[in-house]
Amino acid sequence: MNCSGAMQRKNYLIFVLSMLLIHISCSSEKHYSDEKILAKVGDRVITLEEFIHRAEYTPRPKYCNGNAAYDKRIILNSLIAEKLLAINAIESEYMQNKKFQNYIKGRQEQYMREFLFVKEGFEEDQLDDSDIQSMYKFAGRTYNIQYVSIENDKLAELDLSNNKSNVYNFFKQQADLNNINNIEISWEHEENPVILDAMFSKDLQKNQVIGPLRIEANFYVLMKITGWIDKAAVGEVNQQLRWIDVKEKLNFKKAVEKYEELTFNLMKDKKLELDPKTFFQVIDIVRQLYEISPKEKMEIYTKQNVDDPVIAEKSKSLDQIRNNSFLLINDQVWTVQDFFDAMNIHPLVFKKSINKNIDFAEKFKMAIVNLIEDKYLTEEAYNRGYHNSEIIKRKTQMWIDSFVANGEQNRYMEEKIANYSDSLKTVQVIENFLNPYIDELQKKYSDQVEINIDEFDKIQLTRINMVVVKRNSPYATVIPPFPQITTGSRLNYGKKMLN
Repeated sequence: MNCSGAMQRKNYLIFVLSMLLIHISCSSEKHYSDEKILAKVGDRVITLEEFIHRAEYTPRPKYCNGNAAYDKRIILNSLIAEKLLAINAIESEYMQNKKFQNYIKGRQEQYMREFLFVKEGFEEDQLDDSDIQSMYKFAGRTYNIQYVSIENDKLAELDLSNNKSNVYNFFKQQADLNNINNIEISWEHEENPVILDAMFSKDLQKNQVIGPLRIEANFYVLMKITGWIDKAAVGEVNQQLRWIDVKEKLNFKKAVEKYEELTFNLMKDKKLELDPKTFFQVIDIVRQLYEISPKEKMEIYTKQNVDDPVIAEKSKSLDQIRNNSFLLINDQVWTVQDFFDAMNIHPLVFKKSINKNIDFAEKFKMAIVNLIEDKYLTEEAYNRGYHNSEIIKRKTQMWIDSFVANGEQNRYMEEKIANYSDSLKTVQVIENFLNPYIDELQKKYSDQVEINIDEFDKIQLTRINMVVVKRNSPYATVIPPFPQITTGSRLNYGKKMLN
């Protein structure tokens, strides 16, 4: 079972709110060295960026979800308290936990790949005004489209690539068979760079057929334009906003292309082969967790306190095949155990496909390819020394502190309340039990805390509750949950940071 042809998959790193968050998530090293430090807690720091992200990219509790000075002080106290709990804990106890080690390693390596993406794609200016202008002219359009999907193995026999007559005849034939789907495509909501190029780089005509376009590893589409509406950018402000939007999206598109070129160069000499018998045995195990109901998956998330469930290693069927050969990369054999070890660091990514008929086995193959590609991209990031980057260390430490602090908080509360769980974490419980504990830690470590009061006073927050996630990534959540540790609003500890 040869999967080498699937190696050239599209690797999108797109945040649901804005592609600009890629820059926010991992800009250049210079940006981070110049970044404003809001607080120092022992050997940890809280940057202005982290404060805003922790406050706005995950829901805050009602007792601090405003923008008043009172709310901001509670937020800052909560983030500092998280660091104090982590410092006060015996961190080595957590770091000896294999599941915790895998999770943190996975988070770190995902940051490294994102940093690689930025370095590879955004380090140099890529566009001139003519590039932007060609797309700007059509960026107000929303197309009404009819499309038909074609699997890779059927494309060759249809002879559509350079035969315009065959394309139109095939489309008419599919329409007669009711195999046509209807969608709208707009510049604002479309993410696929192949479709963006095809639909918005030139003037198109009604009833024109576009394609076949390769939009997934083994999947093509033919699209017919049935009409469109064109929303003009009226006024100078709207025109500038559209120009900026087009520029950012084109920059991102070119960055994706550069990253894909790097991926291709890393993978071009690799041949991936799956053992057919073992493959289907593993599918039966993997399916147990990746095709369960959302409710069941949420229960797993809650128990494991991670974004994606780690495959059930205790499965008896897995024990029987752990040492069996699962896949071959050139001459390197991966056993089933090797594969599951890799998954425990890099949870599988099952991308949503436009092909509604794709079965789980095919999705699983694509997820395996994604994992293997990311393995070599991660190696490239290590070779470039990105694991030593202060950016990566700081962001990884944020997750370590969040998890350790949460564990310490639960340990403390279990000593105070029998059968304690997060469902019992009311404001009253925080005020009666956690506030006094955090007050003690503030006094204990007061000489290790510095706060940049001048910068803190300038912060403006929104009251919009939102969860920022990163699709098509092993770890989808961008920011740890807000730490509900204290409702204290006084900054009566530490010292003022000197600029």
